[in-house]
Amino acid sequence: MIRTLASYVINKIRPNNDDLINSNDSKLQNNGNQQETASNYDQNKKTECIDQISSLKSDTENISFNGKISYAESVDSSFNTLFVVQKTNDDAEFTLHLPHMKWNAIENDKVTLTGIQNASGKIEFKSMEPKKKKDFEYGRVTAIEINYAVFDEKTVLIFKAIKNFPDLKMFDEYKYEAIESDQKCGTIYYDYRVVNLIEKVESPEKGIEFSHNQFKIYTDDKVHSKYITIVNKSNRAVNLMSVKALAKDENHADLIEIEKEGSVINYNLNPKNGKFKVFIKIFPKKIGKFYFDLIADFKECQEIYTFDIEITKSYILPGQKYKKSPRFIDVRIDEYPVPKELREIDYNKIQEAKDELLKLYPELEEELTTDNYLTKMKVGIYLEEIALEKAFANYRIERGVFETLNDCLKLIVKDVAEKRPSITIGDKIIATDPFRGDEERPKYEGFVYKVQCDSILVKFHDNFHQSYNSTKIPNELPEFHRNHHEKEYTIDFFFSRSTFKRYHHALMKIFERRNLGINFLFPSKEIAYKELQLNATLSETGYLLIDNQSKEWFNTELNKYQKSAVVNVLRGENRPLPYIFCGCPGSGKTRTVVETILQIYTSLKTSKIIIATPSNSAANLITEMLLQSRLFDRNNPPFLRIVSNNQVEKGLIPDNLNKFCGTISIATDDGSKNITPTRNKQGILQNCTKSIIKEYRIIIGTLNCCGTLMQMELNGHFTHVIIDEAGQSIEPETIIPLTLMHSKKGQCVLAGDPTLKEKNYNAIQKTQNILWPYTNRKCGIHFVNVENGKNKRVIDSCSWYNDYEIKKIISFLSKCTTANIPFKDIGIVTPYALQVKKLIEQINLELNDTDLKIGTVEEFQGQEKMIIIVSTVRTNQTHMSTDAKFGLGFIQCSKRMNVCISRARALLVIFGKETILQIDPSWKQLIDYTKQNNSYVVEK
Repeated sequence: MIRTLASYVINKIRPNNDDLINSNDSKLQNNGNQQETASNYDQNKKTECIDQISSLKSDTENISFNGKISYAESVDSSFNTLFVVQKTNDDAEFTLHLPHMKWNAIENDKVTLTGIQNASGKIEFKSMEPKKKKDFEYGRVTAIEINYAVFDEKTVLIFKAIKNFPDLKMFDEYKYEAIESDQKCGTIYYDYRVVNLIEKVESPEKGIEFSHNQFKIYTDDKVHSKYITIVNKSNRAVNLMSVKALAKDENHADLIEIEKEGSVINYNLNPKNGKFKVFIKIFPKKIGKFYFDLIADFKECQEIYTFDIEITKSYILPGQKYKKSPRFIDVRIDEYPVPKELREIDYNKIQEAKDELLKLYPELEEELTTDNYLTKMKVGIYLEEIALEKAFANYRIERGVFETLNDCLKLIVKDVAEKRPSITIGDKIIATDPFRGDEERPKYEGFVYKVQCDSILVKFHDNFHQSYNSTKIPNELPEFHRNHHEKEYTIDFFFSRSTFKRYHHALMKIFERRNLGINFLFPSKEIAYKELQLNATLSETGYLLIDNQSKEWFNTELNKYQKSAVVNVLRGENRPLPYIFCGCPGSGKTRTVVETILQIYTSLKTSKIIIATPSNSAANLITEMLLQSRLFDRNNPPFLRIVSNNQVEKGLIPDNLNKFCGTISIATDDGSKNITPTRNKQGILQNCTKSIIKEYRIIIGTLNCCGTLMQMELNGHFTHVIIDEAGQSIEPETIIPLTLMHSKKGQCVLAGDPTLKEKNYNAIQKTQNILWPYTNRKCGIHFVNVENGKNKRVIDSCSWYNDYEIKKIISFLSKCTTANIPFKDIGIVTPYALQVKKLIEQINLELNDTDLKIGTVEEFQGQEKMIIIVSTVRTNQTHMSTDAKFGLGFIQCSKRMNVCISRARALLVIFGKETILQIDPSWKQLIDYTKQNNSYVVEK
């Protein structure tokens, strides 16, 4: 046999099951995985010994295997190529005719050989291709040595393997082809080798860009933290080495300080929108406009960006935030301000506002598509924020006086505990002198520290407090910041924008995540992961089988449909595409969710699960159900229920769950410090950092509370994201936990109600036989018209109750007792906290039962009962305008109404005064429905 052109010795890597040639579609089998030492074949031709070999044979004559070239030598100009491989214990020669080699193969290139084997065992190879290749890559020369060059510090070009290569220069950019190869150049190993330089790129598509919000600062005693974002718009990665700032006028150099200035950053900005934020401290010591150069040194170039800072006289005295933002945070969320053009629309003129919106965003009128999705979502968030601003404007107090209470100032806000939207801890107020009309009149910023029944406690600047606490005014205060004692102020209220900023951030992050984005939001099989997560099956008799081994169900009462849903999740086919648990109220979605959590936890030992819900009550319910499973050690559970500071301060966490709850700290935590979170007097963990969160395999929280985790660099940390009551949340809110999911092998489960269940005949018939024998027994909604009764208040409460309605409800409960309906299956929903209190007192007095769930609408979000009783309370129109303005009661508040009427699994019974409720068109429609279905009850 003639040895010509080159000799190749092939080393085994692994069988290439994806690319095997099998013309007869027969099953290829692995015919060996042995590693043998080859004998020397031809010392004269300098061929080296064979390290490893693995061939795959089919039942036919086809054969294919992966290899690595360990030796190559040009011999003559013939097209024949000799391969020397080891076959069993003998040396074997294979001839491959290669008239059109597409690349110049060299030692250590990884290749795939395919061919046929005849009956005598002789193999004739037909083709040799690179095992992996990159057809069209862009890269910049980052190193040039004697024998090789490097592109983007990761791909090597061997000069001897490229014919007529150009005169390369540092930072030149080329379009090239590369193949997988094991090349050691100097002390560095490279996984890919350039085999063809296609063309030089003379001008990059885009380069480095800088962006920032306007730096307009007021003079005060604070240090302001701002940032400039460096964005890589090119199609190649760039390495940022360091940054520094220089003042145009050196006399202004002390006004700013750059974080990590002068130190080595060594940060890679990914192609197409890779970002790095440069944080700047601004010291407002002077008034004026000042200019600075931000100098960014990249490995291959230097970029200079000029920016300005405007410092003006401050007429706002800053307050004391409830919780100061930590200095160092892993991920800072952008501001995402509402566009000016949206604020200028008059939304009181509905048709004109709609026309203006469509002029700005014609996509709003289109069907939802992949092209308009982001616009629709972002505009929707902006409009939600504008609506909340208008609602908060209703809290404005034209003349308000503060009272000193310990280290806070108390402000009377009538009915604040009952009003909606709620004022919460951390919200802001601005107090303004109403007797000065000039634009430069001082303003005083305060932050809410506590919300009481009819008042809020706030903290302003210390100087403001000093002037309120004594008649002696601090001399160092500016004139316009003095003399506040018992003075009247105009007070405006502002909510924290954190929630809306998280919505925007989640939308942007989901599009940046590989395998998520559009192909996830508009499910595409292109991202479906084919490999099973677990070999889980359901036997005909209902047993759970994992790898054909029986595994116990934690909840033995699951039906076959619920078990099947759990098994499908465990199998994990087509993840990360979402799995949906869809069922009417009472169909057992939540208990199916809990069973799924327990089975994932016990069957997948490396799983990390995050469970998110739209409400705190739903999150509490899942936590309680996990505890009831008795799987976990109560003294050292593997789960954490994350809660907000607002929940802790208001005492809204159930006592039995305190020790399983924790608040979050977004401060940077590299895990190097032994950080042990402290517990407060209720037993709640406080300030849990990233390293603490990672210690738990299960995290439970509301969707919004999970938003704090987005600032911890936990992208891809969770293997499973489970969202219960998903239908009750808005889409950007639902996306928040998805940004934390592993983008390829992560799994998402959504559980929710499709529609309101009106009928559950078994439960309805059980009650109606003795309740109202003349009504329709097949209708799941009843309205009881309570004409008598009065709205009442007590001296120390701003809330309302109706004792006559309470009597009627207790009468109904007595009938339920007669019908042998356990109180644990009944819930009572009412909009007023005082009605809740009175109901509990009277029911405990007359019926002596503690299993009955009684609460406001907010407490029932995410919870269901077989029977829901709604107590509407209102009997007159006197306070209805206030109710509508602040979202009190059920009238003119569609969201609260929707929650209360959708909590029943079997039977919904509404007690109320028809003449009052029917003023609201939604209530009138519901009452008319009961009349049409003969389920309207008149109490005599």
